[in-house]
Amino acid sequence: MSEKILYEWTEAGLLEEMQQLHQYRTDRRLAFILGAGASVSSKIPAGGYLAEKWLKESYRREQYNITCSLEEWARITFGNHDFTLEDAANYYPKIFDLRFRDHASGFAALEEAMRDAKPNIGYSVLAKILDKTRHNVVVTTNFDNLVADAMAIHAQRQPLIVGHETLAHFARPPLSRALVAKIHRDLYLQPKNDTQSVNAMDLGWKNSLTQLFQHYTPLVLGYGGNDNGLIDFLKSADQINGTVYWCYHRASEKPKNRDIYDVISKHKGVFVAIESFDDFMIKLGQALMPEHISIRRLIQDIDERAKDQKERYQNSWADLGYGIADQGIKPQPHEDNNAVSLEKQVKLNKNPIKNPKIELNKTHGIEQDWGDVVQKIRSEPDITTQLEQYLTALKRFNQKGFVLYFMQDLDSCALPDNEKEKYYRRAHSLLSANSVLLMRFAKFLSQHSARHDEAEVLYKQAAEQDNTLDSLTEIAEFLDFSRKKYDQAESYYRRCLENHPDSSAAHINLAGFMTYRRNNLDYASELYAQALKLKEGEKNHGEYASFKYQCKNYGVAKYHFGIALEGKAVHVETLVNYACMLLTQKKEESAQEAYEKLMAALERHVQASSRNYTQSLAETYFYLAICHELKKIKAQTYLEPVLNYPIAVKSKPHGKPQTLPIRCQRRRMG
Repeated sequence: MSEKILYEWTEAGLLEEMQQLHQYRTDRRLAFILGAGASVSSKIPAGGYLAEKWLKESYRREQYNITCSLEEWARITFGNHDFTLEDAANYYPKIFDLRFRDHASGFAALEEAMRDAKPNIGYSVLAKILDKTRHNVVVTTNFDNLVADAMAIHAQRQPLIVGHETLAHFARPPLSRALVAKIHRDLYLQPKNDTQSVNAMDLGWKNSLTQLFQHYTPLVLGYGGNDNGLIDFLKSADQINGTVYWCYHRASEKPKNRDIYDVISKHKGVFVAIESFDDFMIKLGQALMPEHISIRRLIQDIDERAKDQKERYQNSWADLGYGIADQGIKPQPHEDNNAVSLEKQVKLNKNPIKNPKIELNKTHGIEQDWGDVVQKIRSEPDITTQLEQYLTALKRFNQKGFVLYFMQDLDSCALPDNEKEKYYRRAHSLLSANSVLLMRFAKFLSQHSARHDEAEVLYKQAAEQDNTLDSLTEIAEFLDFSRKKYDQAESYYRRCLENHPDSSAAHINLAGFMTYRRNNLDYASELYAQALKLKEGEKNHGEYASFKYQCKNYGVAKYHFGIALEGKAVHVETLVNYACMLLTQKKEESAQEAYEKLMAALERHVQASSRNYTQSLAETYFYLAICHELKKIKAQTYLEPVLNYPIAVKSKPHGKPQTLPIRCQRRRMG
């Protein structure tokens, strides 16, 4: 059998394997083993380039008594009669020793070589993967800080950087954040670059890597295996989770280092030819998490970090009494702002709170705050005039708060839906990349005109830049309930959990999906149990009890129903499922008590319909139908007060009733 059949895969085949591993093999995690080849596009010379450069410099320094060529001199120096310049990378440590007898000078040369280094797009994608997936380990022979620099821009949490062997014991699972293990030390901690240090791995690193690779599968990128330390460890490692995927540059020949073949042979690994580190990382990112990887999304990360830094500097400048940024104006003392969040103001339909600093700006002829603009617009008696002024102001104010006020006033006005849609479209033409506007416009199209195709496009555009819990849940539920695209919905539920691992709501939402769509009760049970341990997880006992009722685990269900019913606010769905469980167990008296509580809760539910009557009334009809099944009575007896309630009925529930137990209402706030 040929060596290619034994050892080599195509790039497409590897990407497919990675995608399946990510989606279905939750016990597998990737560890990225990076060498110098991964950093070339980030303006750091490859090890082979530096080795050849230093070799030529050493040759020139001894040329006064040398009559042979560079390669002949190198063959004599290294005792290898077959040496050519193409082999320089394999002799990197020896060449470093030869060129820099004073290692401090060598470290200074390395710093100079890396002076202009900036993480290129491959490292940006890697940062996203490390931050948002379980594939959160980098083991590198590089000294640079490209991974950390990329994560400072594109990640929500900074990685654990272990840049010295004395700290190696920190690089062990379980890991609460991404890990970067620099086995040859950090650039500023006397990096290992000479023959003696790179040819032996410290015992601390051996112990830590042994534990890591029991849980992580190595994916090798840009590493040539020219240091005996790491390559010998990989050869001797007995327990590696999975296999070894060894990527090499397609434009180069397959690695000649026999140690690499020994690693591949021992661990039943594969070689994979790739175009470049950057190209492969983009493809890998799109295979694992397509919703996060686009040039628009990566650039947005950079812009948002710069904008946030700018705003914090401007606020600090003013707070310290140095005047308005770039104006040099000394402000007068002022009182603190009213501590009410912008989101709460919009929700309560209050006028925006004026900012004293912005008021000061106005007195000096500086552009006024958007909050003042909203107040002025709302003073107009004609709604059409208000909306036209909003659209004019959107060209100047595209902040989230201003857009929220515009959409709230548009949604609550008395214009017909077709007229509202015209204003949405005009606003979209002005702010086509505003995630807040995209989300609300998509919701409007879906709910008011059932144009789900167009709504889906807008939702997915918003998802490229919005990772908030509310937004991701809304998109997932739209794909789940309105589009019936369950695979896509699952990806957004999972993305929500990855971005908000401390949110009990994110756990509950995915658990509900796994229960009712996938029938994966084991995973759902694990998610419910995790949700109960999180902050405010005590609110989830009703959902967990309903789930256990469906699993016919009545003992556990009863226990958690009891906790839920002791709470201040009990969900109607919890009461329905509790009553149903009691009837299933033929406990009529207890079921009667639950039924009475249910009717009281329904009354409160109907009263709430004056604020959100469409959804509440539809849900009330549904629950009353459940009551009809429970008590074997005519539901009309209880429908009459609802029908006579002084509101206009815009919609009624339709379709086949849901099978008991009913699915608990999703909650987005964890």
